[in-house]
Amino acid sequence: MRGPAVKCSPSRPACEFAGDVRRAVVAVVGWLFDRGDHGSTAATLWAVFAAYCEMHVFVPTNYLSTIVEFAVSRGASRERVLRTAGVTRQTLEDPEARISTEEFMAVLQGAIDFSGQPALMLQLGAQLRVTSHGILGYAAMSSATLAEALALATKYVQTRSPLLVAHVAVKHRTAVLRVDEAAVLTHGRRGLFELCVGALTSVARFLTDDRFRVRRLLLPYPEPPYLAEYRKVFDCPIVFDSAAAEIRFDASFLAMKLPLADEAAKKLAAQRCEEELAAIASSDDLEQQIRARLLKARGTMPSLDEVARQLALSPRTLRRRLKTHDTSYQRILNAVREELAVQCLRTTDMTVYQIADRLGYSDQSNFGRAFKGWTGRSPQDFRDTECQGSTS
Repeated sequence: MRGPAVKCSPSRPACEFAGDVRRAVVAVVGWLFDRGDHGSTAATLWAVFAAYCEMHVFVPTNYLSTIVEFAVSRGASRERVLRTAGVTRQTLEDPEARISTEEFMAVLQGAIDFSGQPALMLQLGAQLRVTSHGILGYAAMSSATLAEALALATKYVQTRSPLLVAHVAVKHRTAVLRVDEAAVLTHGRRGLFELCVGALTSVARFLTDDRFRVRRLLLPYPEPPYLAEYRKVFDCPIVFDSAAAEIRFDASFLAMKLPLADEAAKKLAAQRCEEELAAIASSDDLEQQIRARLLKARGTMPSLDEVARQLALSPRTLRRRLKTHDTSYQRILNAVREELAVQCLRTTDMTVYQIADRLGYSDQSNFGRAFKGWTGRSPQDFRDTECQGSTS
């Protein structure tokens, strides 16, 4: 008797392939169960599929066509960008499609590489119109004040890109719009942040009739060789190698009345954003929601109880639901710490002590032991042998 066969095409979107994998796993586990295998083989298959899902965040193609067409206008080959990323023309033109993080970042980096324009994403972000951001752009445009517009933008940013999270805070008359990663990014990371901070600044200027000004910009990567391009876009002091991306500006801008304010239009657009967010939340894997909260943390990682409260669950329910997925909070926390440690060693000049502090370890030696357990090498050996000079 033969097991079930599955045909998967590498040209199909990764989220469809993941669905095929899941269906195949269900079929194979059922087949094994019928044959009397109620133990390790079936458990192993589920563990492999869970690991696959844990590594993949699926991204809507909202900005995909815009990125590709902008690269083409700067000399890139559309076919080459898509082929290198493994994305089809059909996917590019499908507004409902979703692709993996790896595919999205490969398109973004390919657009930069094949256009020969290292500052391509910075330039694109600065040129994006508010309507480029879909219904969220219309919600922001219809808001009464800049504070209201930014509150909507940060609340619903996941409807446009699940790779980033944002929030606004005010400290001593300075407003801080902070952007963090909601997924562990490596290749193309700088370009994504450039696109984001450029777009946010451009939108704020449009909404305020070009009166908005950035006081200080912080970015979480080393200074690139095209600093002059940053000066053209932001015209303010810029600090690199920061813990996160921060756009700092005078808090008085938050109270500024917006010229296109329309309460009825804003409510309709915000309602649509809420529906989109609810649809995303209902389909999100619980592990992915936890990972997003851990990735947003800095220094002290939240406890299981704190994450449960954020998810509107009791700690007991969260433990039980994770157990049904054959995982635990500690396992997810360790995986996030490992991924972040590797990212920091590869893409930043942070010291081992700074990385340990970033990941919530009480001292460097504890972090060193944990990292060696994950990789078989010390953090410094890992950086020296594999990652020297890697800042992309």
